[in-house]
Amino acid sequence: MVKDFESSKAAVVDSENKDDVSLMKSSPGAQIKHLQDIKRKDEDASRKKYSFERTVHMTTAGLTTGLLTHYWYIWLDRFVGEGRTMKLVFKKIVYDQFIFAPAYLILYFVTVGILERSSIRHVKEEIINKGFGNLYIADWCVWPPAQFINFYLLPLRYRLLFDSMISFGFRIYIPYVLYKPSSQVSLFNFSSSASTQSDTIAKG
Repeated sequence: MVKDFESSKAAVVDSENKDDVSLMKSSPGAQIKHLQDIKRKDEDASRKKYSFERTVHMTTAGLTTGLLTHYWYIWLDRFVGEGRTMKLVFKKIVYDQFIFAPAYLILYFVTVGILERSSIRHVKEEIINKGFGNLYIADWCVWPPAQFINFYLLPLRYRLLFDSMISFGFRIYIPYVLYKPSSQVSLFNFSSSASTQSDTIAKG
């Protein structure tokens, strides 16, 4: 009985050693894929767990972007005007999409990156892949029609409430995208991590 157990244990260890040897002998591309699979499994496991720290990071990012939003709309009314003509509404939407929306996303990702002590390279990849590769596209689908209703149809006293309702839904979507792998949410595929891993393995 003991011999059978020891022989089974030895077979498992031998199998693991063979896997390690085969991995070492495999091409750099296969090694990178193996490492990425391990990292992806770890990330999937961590995403399923509630994280108080992550909640604090999202709240802080929401506060910083909320402050930007507050002063942006003050500036927009002063610079463009407070009228409700089609021309003024169109100008506000254009400024909102081409100036404010990119600034909003960049500030959000930079804030989270600072709180999570991410590298500059990682933050840059997140902004490109998830910010502009997903969220900015979603922003174009949601905010231009919403802002048309807000600026043109709604009285001033209802604008803040309407804007808060739309923002609430969008701010739920942002963390969903933020903590998903780029390959699942991005239309782009900008990443220098694979080439960096390849260079490191080749040098080793």
